[in-house]
Amino acid sequence: MNNLASFHPTFGPNTIDRKDKYRYVFVKADTNMALETAAKKVKEALTGMNFPEDYFYRFGGKYPELVKSKSQLTYAICVTILLIYMILACLYQSFLQPLIIMVAVPLASIGVYVGLKLTGKTLSEHVFIGMIMLAGTVVNNSTVMIDRYNTLRLARFTINMSY
Repeated sequence: MNNLASFHPTFGPNTIDRKDKYRYVFVKADTNMALETAAKKVKEALTGMNFPEDYFYRFGGKYPELVKSKSQLTYAICVTILLIYMILACLYQSFLQPLIIMVAVPLASIGVYVGLKLTGKTLSEHVFIGMIMLAGTVVNNSTVMIDRYNTLRLARFTINMSY
């Protein structure tokens, strides 16, 4: 436990804090790591700890907002991919060609995860927004390649029909 936190006794006000009719102790920490990483380490340290009856811990501050925004961004990414596929299926009047385009999106995200591992960073709101932008760029480039393929295929078909 010493490598996770150190305790420094100080004087403070003699009050009993309550929230939602429960007594609580507020523990604040300044860390030099990402909030999600710090919360994960605290959870690991508290795993297996037996609290007395009616005692529990809960993360406050910006952590619940972080968890909520990550789930919303994950949902937004899934909806974005579905809508892009539907638009491309209408555009190409095919189910296979948009599927080929959409396969490029997960392949591009491999680079994101490799980059995060190399830099030691974690997934954050900014990374999710960047992934949405990356997906747009990848889909745009793939669309240009499929369109070029269709143009060349049509030109070849037209040349073969002229003989």
